[in-house]
This record gives sequence, structure tokens and C-alpha cells, in this order.
Amino acid sequence: MRYAIFFGSLLCLALQVHGAIKPCIPSRVKFANLQLRITQGAKARIQEKLDGLTKSKKHFQLLVHKFDLFAPIIERVLKKEGVPDDFKYLVLQESTLVADLVSSADAVGFWQFKKPAALEVGLNINPYVDERKHIVAATHAAAKYLKKNYAHFHNWLYALLAYYEGRGGARKYVDKRCTEASIMSVAPDAHFYIIHFLAHKLAFRDFIGKGRHPQLYLYEYKEGHGKSLREISQEFGVDKKQLMDYNKWLKYASVPKDTNYPTIIPLTHRQYAQHRHRVSIAPNFRAKPLDYTQYWETADAFPTIIEKQGTQTGTVVVLVNGIPGVKARKGDKLTGLAKAGQVTLAQFLAYNDITEKCRPVPGQVYYYQAKHSRAGVHFHIARKGETWWSVAQKYGIKKKILLRKNRLRKEVPLEPGRVLWLRFIRPAQVPVAYEYKVK
Repeated sequence: MRYAIFFGSLLCLALQVHGAIKPCIPSRVKFANLQLRITQGAKARIQEKLDGLTKSKKHFQLLVHKFDLFAPIIERVLKKEGVPDDFKYLVLQESTLVADLVSSADAVGFWQFKKPAALEVGLNINPYVDERKHIVAATHAAAKYLKKNYAHFHNWLYALLAYYEGRGGARKYVDKRCTEASIMSVAPDAHFYIIHFLAHKLAFRDFIGKGRHPQLYLYEYKEGHGKSLREISQEFGVDKKQLMDYNKWLKYASVPKDTNYPTIIPLTHRQYAQHRHRVSIAPNFRAKPLDYTQYWETADAFPTIIEKQGTQTGTVVVLVNGIPGVKARKGDKLTGLAKAGQVTLAQFLAYNDITEKCRPVPGQVYYYQAKHSRAGVHFHIARKGETWWSVAQKYGIKKKILLRKNRLRKEVPLEPGRVLWLRFIRPAQVPVAYEYKVK
């Protein structure tokens, strides 16, 4: 069946004739898993936007080169997240790949997230980093947001519109007959956001991905944690200012030890050829038997708590393992703790891997932002009475990732003395270990 949608409009094939860009609008455009039929009235609106995008050949070519620089990262992340490749054009529409772009609505970064939405999809925004400005982190977040929209509407075009309008705002444009549709018509009164997206797709689709950036390659350096940008610039022989330009997610000229994402290194193609075979500097766990005993004392240093500020409720907001959080007191309620951190209850529950049925445990730390994907130390030896959840809270890492690092798909009883892996996934050939000196 064919369905009409009252906010769309599609773009046409962009052709290059005698050195000039001459785009035209086709009658049909494939988008994700949809065939979009473009009406004559919609074509005119798309053409107008497309002409604006291609008016300056010099500016257009700069954007093509810029996208080709970021494309390997963006396309890889979208594929990994299971989001249609077509959404790569959305980052051009949102920010033209300007990392620190701030909109009039206070949306920030490559994919233009407002702070509440960014926190909802797990981006860290704290005194040290703003991951909305990190191309890898922000692309993962955008993909997750789009997938949530798709799960709600079962239609990628509506998922796209909800990226701008929000799921609630997009509902007024939704024709329920279009759920699970494979063919849709884009009418003359299409929503401008859909018009603009299709213009970007049609303007750039025949030009991007045809080659690499003329000068640079973006190398994802995963061993920069705890290093200054000066040290990294010297290590790779790149200009420090240029390094800072590609790492605007950092609020200081150093990479936090507990960050989840790589430092982006702009390398010449010759430099990349020299560094491409570098491997992750992870401990060689097979070189000799592991000595876990030192980690009895290491555990006492966590969680690290730094007082940050008080609130009108009397609850003290602190930095827990570098993440804004709180230490619960007797009588605290989940709603009160969430309010003290200026997050919704749903966000508070998600950040702390808990449900509404849970009661705050006096003395237990709780977080106001997403936890990390790895801890600041390699191992933890389980104490009597500890659970997977309490260990995840202690080190500020997500419980599901803690289970994954210990090669578990679901939670099992945590036996005292079990050695838990906190930074890397336990290799299959390394057996589960126990230290029986249980406190």
C-alpha cells in the first residue's frame, strides 16, 4: 500500500556538469527501508534548499572533504548501532561537523544535543568533559536516540522527525497507517526538517565517500587516558593547537583517566601509515601468573568522594569517582535524591541501575550522570555481603558492563573472594580466580 505523509519532501540526484554542481530532484528516493515518492510541490521546496547548499562550489567542496575526514568514524558507529547509513547526512544538517557549535536553543556539538537529552542517552557532561563535542561519543548517542524513536514509531522517517520535534512533538505529524510502511509520499506541506534532510542527502550522496581527506586521517588513540595534550602531541609529532581543535570535548588540556572514549589524533597520511599498527597497551595477562593480593588495599580507595556543593534540601552533592553524585542518608527517598541532583527520577534510576522499588541505602553512593565503562583499577576482590550492583556503584561503572567484563550474560550470586575484572574483559583462557582471604 502507498501512504501519504504530510511533512516530507525529497531530493534528487546531484550532478556535476562542466565543473558546476547542478542538482535535480528525482520522483523517488530511497531512505533507510522506505521508498519515498516526491510530489511536484515537495520537489520545489527541496530544490530551493538544495540550491542553497550547492550555491558555493568552494564551500560545498570543503564540506565534502570535512565529511570524508569524519566518515570512517560516523559510518562505523552507525553500523555498529544498527542505524541506517542514511542518517550520516543528518550530522551535516545539524552542525556541518562543527564540534563546539551551540544553537540558539542551547543544543551543543556534532549532533546538537541539549543537556537533558544528552544525559538521557549516556553522554557525560561534567567539569572535565562535554562528550557532545566528541565525534565517537556523540554519534553513539545520536544512534541510540534514533533507535528509541524508531522503537516508538516503527518508521525511520518519523524517527528522523522526532530527532527534532521530540517523540511527543512528532506525534501530531504521524499517520498511524504508515507504521511499518515501505512506501510513503512526501507532500508539498512537508515538515521543513524532512525537507532539509532530503536536500542534504541528495546534495552530498554522489560526492562524499569517493576518497579520503586530502591531508588528514583521524586516528582514535585509546591510550591517552591520564595524559596531557602536550604529551600526546609530542608522542605523535602533531601540533598541540591542532590536537586541541579535534578534541574540544576536553575542558582542560589533558585527558581524564576514567574517560570512555579515545583521543582524536589528526595525522597526515604518512603519519597514519606509521601509527596504524599500534596496539592497545593492555596488560599481558598471560605473561606470568597474576598477583591479585594488592587489590585488597586498592579497594579501600574507592569510591573517591570530593564535596562539591550543598542544596536547599540539605543533601550534599559530591563528585563520586569524578561523576556528580550523592551519599544517601537515613530517611532519604529516591524522588528527593533525584531532585537534589536536578535529574528526573527516570534518569536517576537508569544512572544507578535500580528500579522504583529500591530503597536508598544509607551511606551508599548514587550517581547523577551515566557511570563509566571501566574502573580506575584492574581488579576487585569481592567482600562478604557485596553484590554485583554494590561493586558497580563502588567503582562507578555500569553493572551490565561489569558483568560483561567478567564474561557473564546475566547476574549470578557473587561469592566472597571472587576476583572481578574492572578494566578489561577477562580472557577466555584465564580462569575465574578466588582470593580466600575474605574480610
